[in-house]
Amino acid sequence: MGQTILLFVPDLFFQARLETAARRMNFRVVKAADWKSALDLAKKGAPSGAVVDLGAPASTGGFRFLEKAKADKSLAGMKSLGFVDHVRTDLAEKARKAGCSTVVTQNALSLATPGHLRP
Repeated sequence: MGQTILLFVPDLFFQARLETAARRMNFRVVKAADWKSALDLAKKGAPSGAVVDLGAPASTGGFRFLEKAKADKSLAGMKSLGFVDHVRTDLAEKARKAGCSTVVTQNALSLATPGHLRP
């Protein structure tokens, strides 16, 4: 296995799609259901990147994860890819402020998954 990628995507169907694409690209995949477990996994496994569903319910804490990861020096090299429904431009700007490296629409990610997952 190659680099590790963290999936913080509560939608199990989309998570499975991303996981399949990542494994085909030789990524080791770890998955988190909430921001605390995402942060713990990131600290333990030092993933090269994280994929975060920005449109998930606030209770999952995607934005909190981004903020905490940005503030943690041990995660400074980790890239983050956030995705959001195309009509939620407010969330895209909020994600950038929280420290998300790249923000794309869910449709764009779905259409060109390998291109977005490349380190």
